[in-house]
Amino acid sequence: GVLDGLRAKRTAMQAKIATEIQRVGRGLVARAKARELRKIREAALQAMVAATPGEDIEALRTAIKGAKDAGLPNYPAGKAKFDEAEKRLATLEAELKARKEAEAALEAAVAGTDIPALEAALKKAVDCKS
Repeated sequence: GVLDGLRAKRTAMQAKIATEIQRVGRGLVARAKARELRKIREAALQAMVAATPGEDIEALRTAIKGAKDAGLPNYPAGKAKFDEAEKRLATLEAELKARKEAEAALEAAVAGTDIPALEAALKKAVDCKS
């Protein structure tokens, strides 16, 4: 009777407490994971911001890939910087392509005997960013 009722109440209270402890534990784990993800995103953002003004295409590609893997484009704070870095990468790749084309034209003109073609190739090579 009475003892069984008290035991049932105790078991019910223990179940409530266990459920609350589990809920708090899940919250702690979730907050710890969120902090870790924020640190990863921040590190990826810093690496990308540091690589953006440089001339190293591979470093910028790597930084952009790291930022994308960290999910940086999905966050408003990182989206603008991510877009800026991608734009810079496109600019650097276009400059590299222009340099290679100018170099190939210059090599072809040097091998030939056409002076106007050599002058045009030389002007194109000088106009390219080195």
